[in-house]
Amino acid sequence: VEDLRARCPIAHTERFNEGVWMPLHYEDVVGIAHDVESFSSVHHGLRRGGTTERGLFPPINTDPPEHHDLRRVLLPFFGPKRIEAWRDHLTADCRTRVQAIVERGRGDAATDYSQHIPVGAIAAILGIDPEHGDRFRMWIEGILGVGANDADTLRSAMSEVRGYMAGVMRERRQNPGEDLVSHLVSIELDGRPLDDDTIERMLVLQLVAGIDTTWSSIGAALWHLAQHPDDRRRLVAEPSLIPTAVEELLRAYAPVNVMRRVLNDTEVRGVEFRQGDHVLMTYPIACRDPEVFERADEVVID
Repeated sequence: VEDLRARCPIAHTERFNEGVWMPLHYEDVVGIAHDVESFSSVHHGLRRGGTTERGLFPPINTDPPEHHDLRRVLLPFFGPKRIEAWRDHLTADCRTRVQAIVERGRGDAATDYSQHIPVGAIAAILGIDPEHGDRFRMWIEGILGVGANDADTLRSAMSEVRGYMAGVMRERRQNPGEDLVSHLVSIELDGRPLDDDTIERMLVLQLVAGIDTTWSSIGAALWHLAQHPDDRRRLVAEPSLIPTAVEELLRAYAPVNVMRRVLNDTEVRGVEFRQGDHVLMTYPIACRDPEVFERADEVVID
């Protein structure tokens, strides 16, 4: 990345049919992310051979004012008090997973721990059965893994997860609870209920993206601590560093890339973007920009 960054400010590839731009500087990624007049979040994503119509998932694939409206109806559900109410449940789940590894005498930090924790969390948020975790992981692999290069797998997984969410929505309308599904099927936006298609897509995003990004972050953090025993020992000795260490691990191992579509001809760092061009927003690269972060390729837990 450093070699690429030194040779060109914004990379370009023809790997996909339409071609894709990739900003390499933190400043440019942040600027594009906030420039909603020139860059749209309404993007289906790119797959080998070109764009696959995998659907749009609100609010992440929406622009203002729709984006603001959908965030407005979501945010009350994720207030501090409600989040705090999940703490004991999630802490107990983490301890149970660790204890199982201890009792066996060995374990895999990814498949035995990090892949399970977000399943329990998202299940609690959505009010669904965490025992369906294997099915959730299969859908995630079908949408974000194998589906990246196989359109049939992508369509099949998407159809299954949307069908599952449609069933949960029907059940919540009959038996509402305190979960996110019940919240979404009961609220109104500007005096009207959200349509079923929008709710379905919002729930798919919560399930797929919520689990995938979180297990990636947890797994990367555990991998780092396994490779850096001094950091591990220091966090045990100085637990007050944990909040800072969490932020630093998220920076160093940022799990998310998103796409933007160019709405009108514009220039960034001397590069001409044309209407309809695609831009890959590489947050992991931005978060390791040495112009912004001292010792950018290191994890500095304090």
